Amino acid sequence: MRIYILFLFSLAFLACSFLKPEKLKPVSKTKIDIPEPSDICPNADGSGYFVVSDNGFLAEISSDGKMLRKASFEGTDFEACFLKGDTLAVADERSREVHFFNPKTLERLGSREVPYPGGRNKGFEAICFNNTRNAWQLFSEKDPIWLFELDRNWLVSKKDKIKGLSDLSSATWHEGKLWLLSDEDHAVFCCHPKTLDIEKKWSIPVINPEGICFNTQGELLVVSDDMGILFNFGKVVNQ
Repeated sequence: MRIYILFLFSLAFLACSFLKPEKLKPVSKTKIDIPEPSDICPNADGSGYFVVSDNGFLAEISSDGKMLRKASFEGTDFEACFLKGDTLAVADERSREVHFFNPKTLERLGSREVPYPGGRNKGFEAICFNNTRNAWQLFSEKDPIWLFELDRNWLVSKKDKIKGLSDLSSATWHEGKLWLLSDEDHAVFCCHPKTLDIEKKWSIPVINPEGICFNTQGELLVVSDDMGILFNFGKVVNQ
């Protein structure tokens, strides 16, 4: 009898593990003037966004997707961006560099190399700042997906492996939780801030989702590389 009960419990656990993720539907779509957008983050006052392109440039757009200005400095393959205070950090996947820009002028302030092995197109896909740990974090794309925490000298001080995703295309922190975006899974994940275990998963109807952020209203935004569209999914509840 005990074995039978354990068997039923195992079946129930497996059934829960393979439940289909909740589907999200966009509440609005905005065409943006950036070719091959690969990541996005809100600007300082929330009136628009900073966007980076696979073509290696940084730009600022308005809330309706119009390009307002573009940085004069260009890299090779910009994959991630994040604004923290007066520092706008941009990760270049191929060169393994993080560039720092003045968000008011888009002037490049400097760069730091963060070594990472492997193919040039399998480097850093996401960058964000963890306010709880007061540290910048970089994320690798796949095989495996690593979270690298950096010290004040931009040296890797800690790393953790993230499981449960086929690949990672963007990451951000929101309300104390780590939010991840996967291109291959066409999904958004919310993770526990300490264990990094996936707490919830949502499927999204977006082709080649490459960037994720939350606006000042707390609405989930995802940008599509191939489509050049910014999708607004409204407020998402992690319950």
